[in-house]
Amino acid sequence: MGIPKVSGWIGCLLLGLMAFHGPAQEPSNEASPAVTSVDSAPVVAADSEGRVVQRTSKRELSILSQEFWLEFFSSPISLLLLFMVAFYLLIVLPGQRSSKKAQREQEQMLANLKKNDRVVTSFGVHGVISNISSDSGTVTIRVDENTNAKLTVNRDTIRVVKKD
Repeated sequence: MGIPKVSGWIGCLLLGLMAFHGPAQEPSNEASPAVTSVDSAPVVAADSEGRVVQRTSKRELSILSQEFWLEFFSSPISLLLLFMVAFYLLIVLPGQRSSKKAQREQEQMLANLKKNDRVVTSFGVHGVISNISSDSGTVTIRVDENTNAKLTVNRDTIRVVKKD
């Protein structure tokens, strides 16, 4: 996984966590602000001059608490983040694995080419390998047995080795 993909997923995770905590609240000039946040509890305290002031303090939410999960799943951005992770794990990741497996099999098949193998190229030409040039990466294919017509193609254009 490259740096851009990792940073993209980290950004999505941070966005989901920021959405979980709700929008930033602007500070108010009032002596006793109203309690508007779900995770705030009013606290009554005395200031330095002896006046009673009601303030809010943030409660610490544990990831194991029920309140944490209720608030997390109530946020639409958190749900979007969960759907993105599920999509990646269920659709994208298996597709990447299968394409890497197919690529490895193709490379192994090209490495095992030998003379007199029946092959099909990517542009649909059927033939028999008559010469393999490993230094230039080309293969000579005999396409007609009667006239002994031959084609020289790149090794990478061979897609299938037929088994007799």
